[in-house]
Amino acid sequence: ELTSTQQVSELLHIHSPSGGIVTTIGVREGQYVTPQTELYMIADLSRVWVLVDIFEDELPWVQVGNESTMTIAGAPGQIFEGQLTYIYPYAERQTRTITARLEFDNEDLLLKPDMIADITIEANPQADVVAVPSEAIVRSGLREQVFVVREPGRFEPREVTVGVSSDGWT
Repeated sequence: ELTSTQQVSELLHIHSPSGGIVTTIGVREGQYVTPQTELYMIADLSRVWVLVDIFEDELPWVQVGNESTMTIAGAPGQIFEGQLTYIYPYAERQTRTITARLEFDNEDLLLKPDMIADITIEANPQADVVAVPSEAIVRSGLREQVFVVREPGRFEPREVTVGVSSDGWT
């Protein structure tokens, strides 16, 4: 229109190339803009990414494709089901954790950017392992051990290699 009429219009109607929800407004009325100015940020929130931190010692237990569940305080009693889709190839220097990305469907738009969630990742099943109640492990600081019943009233300590703990079991 500017090229054909050689007149500057005070108002400009902008069509978005995609649908979604405006999450950021980068300009205000009367502001000077250039082609590099971000006017709006539009996000499709029907499917969301959730970033989680995984401790280094837990990394061998998870892999891309693991199923996950999530609960949030904003939707009590509702469980969201998703999947681990990417594990970042580096560790965070301060926390010594590795970031992983989970994806969840969000048709009802209950999940919002920057919410806090409780996440459970269903780790790969491990063969040839023994699970014991977490309270049964005695940690001395130098080693972990459990006590085995040798005969009634007689126990023997056994050193163990501890794996992952979850839901009161190790």
